[in-house]
Amino acid sequence: MERSISAWRCRRTAKVAALVFCAIFALLRIQQETLASVDDGGLLFNCSNIAEININTRNVHGKGVTKHAFLGRYHGSHVLVKMVTGTGYDVTRCLSSNRSSTECYAWANMKLLKEIMLHLELRHASLVQLLGFCVRSEETEALSLSEHGIIGVYEYAVPLTNVESWSLSTRLTSAWELLDLLSYLEQSPLGSLLVADLKRSHLLLRPPHSIVITDLDDVTSVEPKCSSNGSCDHNVKCRNGRCSGHNARHNLLRFHSVLLSDMLHCNTNSSIKQNTSSVCHNLSIGHGSASAIQSQLSTLLRGLNENSDGEFRRLNFLLAE
Repeated sequence: MERSISAWRCRRTAKVAALVFCAIFALLRIQQETLASVDDGGLLFNCSNIAEININTRNVHGKGVTKHAFLGRYHGSHVLVKMVTGTGYDVTRCLSSNRSSTECYAWANMKLLKEIMLHLELRHASLVQLLGFCVRSEETEALSLSEHGIIGVYEYAVPLTNVESWSLSTRLTSAWELLDLLSYLEQSPLGSLLVADLKRSHLLLRPPHSIVITDLDDVTSVEPKCSSNGSCDHNVKCRNGRCSGHNARHNLLRFHSVLLSDMLHCNTNSSIKQNTSSVCHNLSIGHGSASAIQSQLSTLLRGLNENSDGEFRRLNFLLAE
């Protein structure tokens, strides 16, 4: 496979972001070629067939600060295609500060490459599924899937709405799954991961009731530096110059603020809240681990004794895995 990135290009863009981009680009090209030479790695798309996806580049399905998402169709099924474009916020802001276009595109593409690499390393049902990717060049201007240099393809999930109206057992089970994700991120192969920029729009629905998270480009395993316990947020301890446990505690509090509070009716006076008040309290102050709060939810669900309910059977299946 032709390696279109070249040493002189890397030297020409010898800024920190561009150098990191070059390194990540090279690593992904190697991984891409390894997957192609061994097996498909469970992925549906690579550079050989990614252009078979039909997209309308005039119809942007989603727009973040770094990249655009386009709705695609492949053999009658929807997929989501992510690419960096010249009208993205990161690129336009960078260009307005008189940096070179090469450097500005390198920074944005680095974040997309990072997200693809994270999806290759992390495995959890509550992460939106990476279906494939193509890393062929640094070319960003062309929007054709046969020419664009760096492309990620993901499962299509729908916007998350009306979660507050789901049945109690459905909401408890979906909340259990999200807490399972937080527990996984705390102990991931890459270390304790922080979801640094979680928004409600980053949480999508895989029908019928599975909530998945998208946009991993701001995820980091670095915990804040500290000099003493008092210099750490969230009442965590300072150990070896780092706020140990900060990432896990921040994730718990942020997921509660963005979604879990609404899912569990934490801010209502309904009778349902009586069942979840202890869970709501622990979430609101970040007390305990995600796995400990999972156990509370499991007890609540079993207490409902809804053996004929599909969502209760769904939890039993998850617990048995």
